[in-house]
Amino acid sequence: MDDFQVSHQKLSIEEQVSHVIKTVKDRWLHSYPYSTENAIEFVSKHPEKLLNKEMFRVHALYLNMLFRSLTKKDSLIKNEEVLNEVAHWDNKGGLCIYLSVLMYSLLLEDKVANRNELRYIQGFTTYQSQNPFWKLVSSDTTMLNFHAWLSYKDSVLDFSIGQERENIQLGEKDYLVGDIPEGMKMVGFKENHKTVQKYVKMFADYRKMNEKEWVLEHKLQGLTCMVDSLEYISKQKEG
Repeated sequence: MDDFQVSHQKLSIEEQVSHVIKTVKDRWLHSYPYSTENAIEFVSKHPEKLLNKEMFRVHALYLNMLFRSLTKKDSLIKNEEVLNEVAHWDNKGGLCIYLSVLMYSLLLEDKVANRNELRYIQGFTTYQSQNPFWKLVSSDTTMLNFHAWLSYKDSVLDFSIGQERENIQLGEKDYLVGDIPEGMKMVGFKENHKTVQKYVKMFADYRKMNEKEWVLEHKLQGLTCMVDSLEYISKQKEG
């Protein structure tokens, strides 16, 4: 799971940014000093034409199935090495980073987006928890979570937001494509391509692959997942 805390108090933007800075410095990567001056608050914005691109839909399904492999029984992914990989980074507290970097790499590999349109973001989410447990603990249920996602022409693409389902209403989806849940703030810092590549190397090293092999392995798994999904739908219709 991602790093998070229940603040039990109203934090200033400076204190919120400090939480992100500490988390990144202690455990993850960054390319420049984060500050309130370069923090960006994202708003709901429909991703122009992205949903019409076939390979985006392929990769979105795959990322959603990776997430569901950790939480549900209906994931279509059967490859044990891939399942162990996503579980490893989830246990490290970096699932949001892992899924965002993977999606970034797949979208660039298939030219669904370019580096000017697509950016990797590290930052935080904050909102009032709707979980009854936290309401018993404190009258102030402010949640502050370190988080990572993608920005496509300033629209949010987030395939690990389902981790926060217990605290905020997400409907039936475990992902965000453009829309941000009511009551949630997403504030982050745009990282550069070199930072993403360092993460890719980290993830590829874990699998004992080079960076290109790692991306192509996941592309193949994504296509397999789409075929399996279509076969499953076909069988459901026949049944």
